[in-house]
Amino acid sequence: RSLGAAAAPRGGAAVAAVVALAAVAWSVGPAGAVLVRRGGEGPRLVAFLDTKARELSSAALTVLAHRAAECTTGRGRGSGGGPEQLGEVKDMIRHMIAEKQADMASSITQSEYCNKELPKAATELKKLKEDADQRTADHDALEARIAQLAQDASQLASEVADIKKNLTMEEEIRRKQHAAYAELKAGYEAVEPPHAEEGVEKQLKVETKEAARELAFKRLQTAALVSIKQKEREAEHLQSDIVKLKAQMVDLEREGELQQSVLDSATTYKQQLDKQCVVRTESYEERKRRRDEEIESMKDAYVILGGDI
Repeated sequence: RSLGAAAAPRGGAAVAAVVALAAVAWSVGPAGAVLVRRGGEGPRLVAFLDTKARELSSAALTVLAHRAAECTTGRGRGSGGGPEQLGEVKDMIRHMIAEKQADMASSITQSEYCNKELPKAATELKKLKEDADQRTADHDALEARIAQLAQDASQLASEVADIKKNLTMEEEIRRKQHAAYAELKAGYEAVEPPHAEEGVEKQLKVETKEAARELAFKRLQTAALVSIKQKEREAEHLQSDIVKLKAQMVDLEREGELQQSVLDSATTYKQQLDKQCVVRTESYEERKRRRDEEIESMKDAYVILGGDI
C-alpha cells in the first residue's frame, strides 16, 4: 500500500487523463506526434489497471497503472511515447506475475509448515510439561519417603537407647540384689550349719529367691540384647534405603535439569511458531484470494497488450 500511495499522487493526473481517453486510442504520426483514435490499447490498459487497483487496493496494480499512463502519454522513460514504450510495461507485468506466483508458493509452503508444526510443537510441549510435573511429583514422593524412613530410623534409635537405659537400670538393681544375697549367704556360712529344720527351710528360700531373680534377669537381659540387635539391624536397613533413595533423587534432579533445558527450548520454539503462524492481521485464505485476483488482473492487462499467457 505504501508503494501505491507514493505512486498515486505523482502519477494521478496522468492516470486520470488517460482513463478519460479510454474510449479512444492513439497512433504515431509522421513526426512522432500522438494521434488519437478509438480502440487504442494504452488507454484501455490504464483504465483497466486503475479500476482493478482501486477494487483490490493493490499497490502493485497502482504502480503498473501509473507506468502505463506515463508510457501512453509520452512521459515515460526513453524518447517519446507510444506502443514501443508499452513493452516495458509488459516486462513489468510479466515480472510481477512471477513474483506473485512465487510469493503464493512460499505462502502455501509456510501454511503447510505451520499446519504441521503448530500441532506437533503443542503436543511435544504438553508432553514435556507433563513429564516435568511427573518428575516433580516423583521428587516430592522421594523426599517424603526419605523423611519417613529417617523418622523411622530415628524412632528405632530412640527405642534402642531406651532399652539400653532400662537394661543398665536392671543391671544395677540386679547387682544390688546379688550383693545383698552374697552378704546374707556369707552370714550363713560363717556359723555352724543349722540343724534345725526351720533354719534349713529359711536358707532354701533365700537360695531359691536368688536363683529366680537371676533367671528373670538373664531372660530380661537376653530379650533386651535380641531386641537391640534386631532394631539396630532394621535401622541399618533403613539407612541403606535412605542412601539409595537419595542417589535416585540426585539422578532425578540431574535429569530434571536436562529436561528443563529441553522444555525451555520447546517453549521458545512454540512461542516463535505462534508469532509466525498464529498472529495474523489477515487470514491465509483472504491473502490468497487477493493475490489470485492481482495475478488475474495482471494477466488480463498482459493480454490487453497483446501478450500470450
